[in-house]
Amino acid sequence: MESAEAREILRLYRPGSTDATDPKVAEALELVRRDPELEQWFEQHCAVYQAVQGKLKEIPVPANLKRDILLNAPKASRILPFRNPPLILLAMAAIAMAIGICWTLLVPKYQNTFPGFRDKMARTAQRGYNMSMLSTNLTEIREYLRNNHANADYALTKTMEKLPGEGCSILHWHGKQVSMVCLKTLGKKDLFLFVANRDNLPNLPLPGKIQFSRVHKLMTASWISGGEVYVLASPGDETELRQYLD
Repeated sequence: MESAEAREILRLYRPGSTDATDPKVAEALELVRRDPELEQWFEQHCAVYQAVQGKLKEIPVPANLKRDILLNAPKASRILPFRNPPLILLAMAAIAMAIGICWTLLVPKYQNTFPGFRDKMARTAQRGYNMSMLSTNLTEIREYLRNNHANADYALTKTMEKLPGEGCSILHWHGKQVSMVCLKTLGKKDLFLFVANRDNLPNLPLPGKIQFSRVHKLMTASWISGGEVYVLASPGDETELRQYLD
């Protein structure tokens, strides 16, 4: 099953229901666990569904609703208009508004800018992800990325070259591939290196300059080298992150 097919199947998925017992849905959910980009989309889908469901439950049930429905039910050849059409219109407007608000609040919009790219990559690492390939061998990680047509010509610093790997994943940014290389720091913390083609991003840091920025719980360091742009992210502060840039 391809990612696009899984997404179409899961558009109708209802969290907390028995939908997962359907073989097609189960197959799509299995793909979610292996595809970081699909996993992110699925998390947003579930969050929006649950938020809208919560908003709908907050809408009060009109008094005498059951009586009005029974009174206006079709009988033989008679067609009676609903007694309170404004009430129906109001409910429909409330539902539409709830969906719009939840979608705006829960689904972040990342513009194709460097700050947006840095924020999205760092938050992907914090949210949890599935690695496409697990290995402590940095050469094997690089070969996996190259064989899957992802950015593999990245340059590691001397310090990072001495660290053990954990694995890697191939992410996407506005239709372009991004390599994520996962390392284990000296203090046994996760170190995430994101590599993208510099031609795919505007508003980049100045060449030769390292730009530090905190994104939620991670400190990030960003720089340009050759044709690639790098974002290094890890828990801790700027001083701690700098030791891996030599």
